[in-house]
Order: sequence, then structure tokens, then C-alpha cells
Amino acid sequence: MSYKVLRKPSVLNQHYGSSLKGYLNGIRFDHMIQVFGEPTFYPEDSGDGKVNYEWLFIYKSKVFTVYDWKVSKEYTENFLGLEFCGNFHVGGKTDVTDFINFIEEKVDQEVGILS
Repeated sequence: MSYKVLRKPSVLNQHYGSSLKGYLNGIRFDHMIQVFGEPTFYPEDSGDGKVNYEWLFIYKSKVFTVYDWKVSKEYTENFLGLEFCGNFHVGGKTDVTDFINFIEEKVDQEVGILS
């Protein structure tokens, strides 16, 4: 499976027009870091303060986002990489089922969380 995690210089507003399509449950922040690296965006990048961390992906030539939504910054800072778990939002412009399956399988292969 071919994928790419976008970094800030390469983003160029590619995620505009995407919206919530699904959720990742049971995957912790540290799992995302371990498998996919640092997020594309951090709290200071959010214009409205509703997203602390967001990864932008190109998967099968489509743009997808994985992000926390309305999680207090204090909670995230207190448990960064330890307890922050579940309910990552998944955004896109099309159906995200295949992308969610890819993320879950990739994390499970590398971290072993779903076994």
C-alpha cells in the first residue's frame, strides 16, 4: 500500500474541502507518532483552537486527515503519548473505510494493538 504523510511545506491547502467521515478508536497518540511520525500540524497551527494535532495523508491518490477534535490542550499535554486514546477523527473528501482499515492494520502490524 502506498501512502505519504504530508509535511507543512508540501501541504498547500490540500485538505481544504475535506470533512469528518469516520473515526479511529483505540489508537493512541504515541501509536500515531511511532508509526507515522510527527503530526503535520500542531496546536499553534489551528486557527480556531479545535484541533491540537493533525496528520495529512495521501493514500491511493486521495487526501485524508487524522486529527483530534475539541480535546482540551491541557488534557493532551498532560497525557501526550501516554493516555490520549481513541476517537481520532478521520476526514476526507470521499469514503474513508479503506483508509481507516489501512491505518488500523498498519498500526497493528507495527505496535500490535488489535491482537
